[in-house]
Amino acid sequence: MGLAPDVIEQRVKEAAELTGLDPKLLERSPFDLSGGQMRRVATAGILAMNPDILVLDEPTAGLDPAGRDELLSYILRLQKRGQTIILITNDMDQLAGIADRILILKDGKKFMLGTPAEVFGDKEGISLAGLDMPYTKVFMEAMQCWHPNIASDIFIPDDAVKALINEYSTRRRTWHNR
Repeated sequence: MGLAPDVIEQRVKEAAELTGLDPKLLERSPFDLSGGQMRRVATAGILAMNPDILVLDEPTAGLDPAGRDELLSYILRLQKRGQTIILITNDMDQLAGIADRILILKDGKKFMLGTPAEVFGDKEGISLAGLDMPYTKVFMEAMQCWHPNIASDIFIPDDAVKALINEYSTRRRTWHNR
């Protein structure tokens, strides 16, 4: 890396902390690590190089749900730190809560580009691209059968919970005031 050993050590320590990596794992053989641990060690190594742009291709493939959530949480920490991240995935649920902008390619060409709200607001476009809407958006659309006033343009689980609590609180107040 062309850096002084103490600078390298500091960067590795910071990258390990950022990725939630136990520093003891850095001493172990890669053959003794789980898939998620190997991924974290590799990502920490890349982060220690301080790249301007981090490209992650299907980073959660093969991870169990807990590993997936940990990795997505880590990606959010990087994003909040100002790291530019290009996340390549066909899992729209992953993108829903992370992406600032979404580019969808079809047949190797730009097909859709916009904010998550713009992209997920185009149901036909998502379908034509051969992708699935985020499960939360599908759920919120289904909820409109019982709650027509609830927003259907919600695609982030935390936002859906807030909207449902608000809807039920409003209905409960209305019912009690009768």
